[in-house]
Amino acid sequence: MNILSLFGKLNLWTGAIFFILGVYLLVMDLKNNTFIFTNSLAIAFISLGICIALISAFSTRKGKC
Repeated sequence: MNILSLFGKLNLWTGAIFFILGVYLLVMDLKNNTFIFTNSLAIAFISLGICIALISAFSTRKGKC
């Protein structure tokens, strides 16, 4: 975590929040038996969270890594 820039840290936390929100929405959809894979907002949030967290790896400080 020390090698990430401030922008990278913000991206990592934003990705984690989107991922957690997506998992929560997925659990609620499955609990209410309303889950449709092609229409699910949960899958979009989970995918967005993973992508943003992976992109944060490219935001390193200069001189590190």
